[in-house]
Amino acid sequence: MSMHYVGLSHRPEVRISYPSSVSSVRRYGDQQLNLPADSYRYEWHPPSVVSQPTVVTESSAYAKHKFRSGTLDLDITYLSEQILVTSRDLLGSYELEYLKKHHSNCRVFNFSPDVVLGFDVLGLPNEHFPVEEGQPPSQSVLWMFCCEAERWLKGSASHVVVLYIDLKNEKLLGLVACSLLLHMRIYSSAQEAANMYSMLRFVDPNYPFPKSYVRLLGFFMKLNVSSPDKAPADPPRKRLRSIMLHRASTFSLHDNQSSFLFFRIKNSGNLFTSSAMSDANSVTGFDATMFSMRPHVVVQGEVLVECLARGRVLFSSLLSTSACSEREVLSDFELDWTAEGQKFAKKNISIELAFDDLISQRALQQTSPTAAAAQLTAPRPISSPVFPPTSLWQQERELERERESERER
Repeated sequence: MSMHYVGLSHRPEVRISYPSSVSSVRRYGDQQLNLPADSYRYEWHPPSVVSQPTVVTESSAYAKHKFRSGTLDLDITYLSEQILVTSRDLLGSYELEYLKKHHSNCRVFNFSPDVVLGFDVLGLPNEHFPVEEGQPPSQSVLWMFCCEAERWLKGSASHVVVLYIDLKNEKLLGLVACSLLLHMRIYSSAQEAANMYSMLRFVDPNYPFPKSYVRLLGFFMKLNVSSPDKAPADPPRKRLRSIMLHRASTFSLHDNQSSFLFFRIKNSGNLFTSSAMSDANSVTGFDATMFSMRPHVVVQGEVLVECLARGRVLFSSLLSTSACSEREVLSDFELDWTAEGQKFAKKNISIELAFDDLISQRALQQTSPTAAAAQLTAPRPISSPVFPPTSLWQQERELERERESERER
C-alpha cells in the first residue's frame, strides 16, 4: 500500500545517529539514509509545505494536516520519522489499523484520562500517563515520560513513539510533544519547538500555541539543562492571595446572547482577593460581582490560574510555583485571554498575582497561631501598577470625559 504525506511535500526528517550495534542504514520514503554511527546526534531538516494541503476540519480543533495511507486521511502527524502524534479516538479506527504496521516497534504514550483498550487488543506496548481535563502534566510526569520515550527511541532505528490524547485536549498534546522535542535537544528553545509543532500539526502555521504553554516549556527546558539526569522535585505549595488587573483599554466579551458586552477599566482593581470582594468603585463598566470568589486558593505545581466571570474563563496562564515569587506580574504576552471560546482584543494590560509561601505560613503558625490566623484574612497591599504610556491613557481619559459630557447634556 503506497503512502505519502498530504499537506507536507515530504515527512519532516530527524536523522539520529546510532551506535555501531545498530544498523546505520534506514529506509526513508523511497530513499536510503546512510547515518553515521559514532554518537547520538539529532539533525533537524524542516519540511516544505505544499500550496494545497488535504485537510480535515474537526469541530473542536483547528484544521490539521493529515497523513494519507492509501485512500484514508488519518489524524496522524509525523513530528519526525520516529515521533507521531494523534488525538482521534483510536478504538476501532483506521488510525489504529495503520499503527499495526509497526507491530512491537511502536510504543504508545497515552495522556488521556481514560485507558484505550485498543492498544492492548493489538498488542501495542503502551504507557498511560493520565492527566486531568484541561490541566497539564506536572514537571515530574513530563520528565518521566521524556526519559522513557527517549530510551525507547535510542534502542533501535525502527522504534517509533505515538503520543495520544483525546480530541478535546488537543492543546495539551502540543505541550507533551514539545517537551519531548526539547528533552531530546531537537530544539534549543520553547518558542522554536512551539512554532514548528504548529506548522507541522496545523494548516495555519500561525496556530495560537498557548503562550502560557510556551512559558511552562521554557521552565521545563531550564530544569533539563540544570539537572538532566534527575527528576524535578514537586513545586512548593503557595496560596494565591489576590489577582489584580491593571488598567486597560476597552474590551469586548462574547456572551450567551451572541451580542457583545463592552466594558472599560479606568483604574487598577482587584478581581480576586482571599479576604473580600472586589472593589466595585475601582472597576467600571461592568458588575464586579461577575467574578467568582474562591477563598484560600492553594496553587500547587503547574496549574491553570483562572479568573471566572459567571462561569466563563476570562484569562488563564500556566505557572510553576517554583519560579513564582510573592509578586508575579504577567504581561500581555504571557496571558491567554478568552471568553466563551472567543478571543477578544486587549491592549496595555498586565495581571499581578500575590502569593503566600505555605512553608513560611506553617512555620508562623507553629510559633504564633494568632498572627498566622490574622495574616490569612488581612488583605495585602498590591504593588504599584504597570500603567500604559501616558499619552495613551490621556487619550482614554479624554474620550471618557467627552462621553460623560454628552450624557449630561
